Amino acid sequence: MKLQEALDQYLLQCAADGRSIHTRAQYQRHVRLFAEWLHDVGASDEIAAVDHKTVARFFVSPAAKTTADGRLKRAGTVNAIRATLSGFFRFHHDAAIFTWPR
Repeated sequence: MKLQEALDQYLLQCAADGRSIHTRAQYQRHVRLFAEWLHDVGASDEIAAVDHKTVARFFVSPAAKTTADGRLKRAGTVNAIRATLSGFFRFHHDAAIFTWPR
């Protein structure tokens, strides 16, 4: 499953769970940031190809740590992105859509 399809499913579930449109928009921005980074580094956008090492590489990259103008993001912002990705992958894992490769 491609990351965009996985994101669509996640956002649908978040809407069903009563998450606000603003929260869902933030989730969408965070997952798209990750997807853009995957594309920029030449990694697959198949959700099954993502492992914990890939996510760790993202979080040490400038894409996760800096703003568009090159300034460091606030710790709270990076933590929000981390929480979004954690929830996103947990949803797919719990729904048996995705399991971490062994």
